[in-house]
Amino acid sequence: MKPSLAIVALLLLVGVGCATSKPREFAPFDARFETVPGGGAQHLVLINTSGRHLHNFRFAAHVWNEHSRYWLQQRRPFRDYQGSGAELPVAKPIRFRLVGLGVEDSLVEPVTRLEVVGHCDEGKFHQVWTVTEVDHLQPVRP
Repeated sequence: MKPSLAIVALLLLVGVGCATSKPREFAPFDARFETVPGGGAQHLVLINTSGRHLHNFRFAAHVWNEHSRYWLQQRRPFRDYQGSGAELPVAKPIRFRLVGLGVEDSLVEPVTRLEVVGHCDEGKFHQVWTVTEVDHLQPVRP
């Protein structure tokens, strides 16, 4: 009889622990497109809008075109970016440059979704945006 009481008590503790351990949502970035002067391409820009400096940050940004005419590309991002650093000040923009060339990477393919996943000393984050009909990024709330 005693082992069954121990099992019930253990299940109660696990159930209560799981119910109270949900992390607070941390969304440090805002995203926008900037049109390339004289062309139809766009640059992706992330901005730290968390209200505080981010320390020891690392993230990956995945850019999707779910309406691509190539069905294999609809199921995976067509562009992946990486970012990291010791500190990111408030309101500081992040621009994505081509490795070795120093110029901003231009997105010429239509974008339907943006996903940013990462962590910093302030917490973990996973943010998703969809693109509206007028090419604005709108955050998706989980």
